[in-house]
Amino acid sequence: MEVACLDLEGVLIPEIWIEFANKTGIEELKATTRDIPDYDVLMKQRLRLLDEHGFKLQDIQEVIATLKPLEGAIEFVNWLRERFQNGTDGNLTVATNALKSVANPHRFLGINQSGQVSIVETAGNQYGHIVLRGGGGKPNYDSVNIAQCEQALEKAGLAQNIMVDCSHENSSKDAAIQPLVMENVTNQILEGNKSIIGLMIESNIEFGRQDICENLADMKYGQSVTDACISWDMTEESIRSMHQKLKDVLPKR
Repeated sequence: MEVACLDLEGVLIPEIWIEFANKTGIEELKATTRDIPDYDVLMKQRLRLLDEHGFKLQDIQEVIATLKPLEGAIEFVNWLRERFQNGTDGNLTVATNALKSVANPHRFLGINQSGQVSIVETAGNQYGHIVLRGGGGKPNYDSVNIAQCEQALEKAGLAQNIMVDCSHENSSKDAAIQPLVMENVTNQILEGNKSIIGLMIESNIEFGRQDICENLADMKYGQSVTDACISWDMTEESIRSMHQKLKDVLPKR
């Protein structure tokens, strides 16, 4: 597994806390891990200073909004995104790596219930799932691709929880095919599949899509302005069909 770890500040953008210190005149906020190696101690000092001077997250965000990426940062991030980001090309390695990451505890800067800047801790989510939406111009909801995904999850030591996206490349970006994908998934479950835990369906009141008109009154109510969707009637029919076929099967999984 390849993991990219880097610091945002001082690598991609200027040091936020130093910039904030320059704006507010609070010299102690210029301290970084070079001055206080223990990050927990450093952050507690920063939070104390913010609280003492009555600053909120919005004040920091205003400074952040003025920062520009350092030279070469955008090009580097684009390269990094192509290599590591959870993509839409059907690659399972990046997706399983992401599931490993979310399963573990994390600590990051956030805000508390009072709107104060604070350190947020998460316990990790052991119930993540992978989404198959097709990739490379091909669908990947069929039983062979599902089996390959199960093997990848097992090899990574992850729960075999798979969600099938009925739209996008799994429907060749043709909304009318979504019910067929749902039918195929239903048959896989009837044949014994236990890894598929849900479906994603692009649904709206009306079938298809439309562009946003200059005169909004000319637009059709309930029709998507992004990806094409199946209508509510088609959605109801497909889901009720799945229910009839799976109502005795799902409780026994």
